[in-house]
Amino acid sequence: MTEKQKKSLPWWTRATEEQNDFILKIFRWGIIVTFTIMVIAALLQVISRYFFNYPLGWTGELAQIMMIWFAFLTVPVLVRRRRLMRVDALLIQLSPYWRNCANGIVNLFSAACLGWIAILSIRLMKLAGTQVSTALKIPYSYIYLSFTVGLFGAALYFLVCSFLDFLTMRTAGAEADLIQRLIDD
Repeated sequence: MTEKQKKSLPWWTRATEEQNDFILKIFRWGIIVTFTIMVIAALLQVISRYFFNYPLGWTGELAQIMMIWFAFLTVPVLVRRRRLMRVDALLIQLSPYWRNCANGIVNLFSAACLGWIAILSIRLMKLAGTQVSTALKIPYSYIYLSFTVGLFGAALYFLVCSFLDFLTMRTAGAEADLIQRLIDD
């Protein structure tokens, strides 16, 4: 988004975009790091197994752990960019006012559900605190921490999206569609 486009947005959109930019960067860097580690671990496994005929046991486990972290760190980014799958056959028939209202309600409900599941994942981390992985001897609570981080991040961004939806309800139809497209990009 260009600076001119950012300045044309209402103050609440600019405030939430700037406020959440830092958190979004943390999630993106987490995705990059976990994906890189996962690919390197998988390559090491292939090279050690097929070229040296000596499989490394820890590389497969590390790749699996990084895959879990990668998946759960991706969820908040997808929520913030509004790239999750949804069925909007009914929504496209509504006026921008009611579309934003429905999106806001759905996003609030999604935030509540994911927040509750994230709280339950904290209990799961406590239960799994004594168990360790076989090859790397990493406590399972570190692995389950990915659930908590990803789900709390997604709940936060669902709240932000809901806030933006409710605030854009007050704007005119064509202007609301423009703002929504700029937010989504």
